[in-house]
Amino acid sequence: MKSNLSLYVLRKLGAGAGFEKKVSILSSSLVIVILSMLLTFSLSFIYSMESGIKDILVYLGSGDILSSVDMKGDHVISSDAVESTTGVIFSSRGSYPVMLKGVAFDSYFSPERLGLLSLPKGMDEGLVISRDASEALSVSSGDRVSLLIWDSGKGRVRPALMEVSGIFDTGYHQFDKGLCYVPSSILDERVQYEIITENHAIPDLNALDAYSSRMIYSEIYSNLDLSLRLLLFVFVLISILSSAYASSIASFYVSSDKRDIGLLMSLGLGSGSVLILYLKITFSEIILAIFLGFILGLLLSYSTPFILSFLVAHGFDALEMYLVRFEVEIPLLPILGVYALLAFFSFLVLLFSLSSLTKRSILENIGSF
Repeated sequence: MKSNLSLYVLRKLGAGAGFEKKVSILSSSLVIVILSMLLTFSLSFIYSMESGIKDILVYLGSGDILSSVDMKGDHVISSDAVESTTGVIFSSRGSYPVMLKGVAFDSYFSPERLGLLSLPKGMDEGLVISRDASEALSVSSGDRVSLLIWDSGKGRVRPALMEVSGIFDTGYHQFDKGLCYVPSSILDERVQYEIITENHAIPDLNALDAYSSRMIYSEIYSNLDLSLRLLLFVFVLISILSSAYASSIASFYVSSDKRDIGLLMSLGLGSGSVLILYLKITFSEIILAIFLGFILGLLLSYSTPFILSFLVAHGFDALEMYLVRFEVEIPLLPILGVYALLAFFSFLVLLFSLSSLTKRSILENIGSF
């Protein structure tokens, strides 16, 4: 009997049925499929963008720690001396204000930084400008430009003639716009050290003239954290509310299977067994809908870089404020956590709905059978 009931459950879930029947069964849980897909995509998108922005802020902004003194130790992966000041680049097309960052070209541009900047290895020393600056000034690699440098120690500007040796693009236009790399030898500013630590761990900085990346970019980090928490809260709330849709799935099966239910009870199956049977059917469909939504969400998530590249190439200005190039990360733990909530509350709703439906309709079905 148990094996026959298992086959009955599989048949109700579409096993061996034609395509149209499977589509009909799936359509009853379409809302859950769409919700699961959007959940996977949204969380993957936000987590991936957050991780990409943090990498840019650490490797290209300030390091894990920006210190006035060099730091050594087993936890320190790299320590790069940098100087910074402001300047203006001039070309025949116009001028462009920048923040000049003086670095040692032979050591600063690590594989991680070159990857984030989309720059090749072995650049000559010179002026490394953003793609935004390159387009505004109509210059390319190898062109010569005039540069006015603010010398804060002497309180004056001084000119320099520079060759553009590279054009970078992190995909985060808000960060790129005003940044420009120059050899540290042409600046005469206070030296600071950008320190990258193992696992991005931050030691106690109270006794040091040093600041963590999170302290320097506190507003950006706060916005990222808030966006992530709000997104999780919204999806948890939507999942709880959407679990109520499980009752319509239960109603769909019970109302369409009145004859089958009557037959099962005439064969000796009790109302409690019918309840458990249809609980298995409806809950299995919800789990299948969540799984299908998860797969569709993964496909959509891994398509994101191509979609963003297409939009950027066609001048979609709304993306100016966002990072448009990053590695896709799938945050399995948060996704599974929200799915677990959705499944749990759906189970409770199904239990209540099916209990109510069976009590109200099974005796009627038997009487008319």
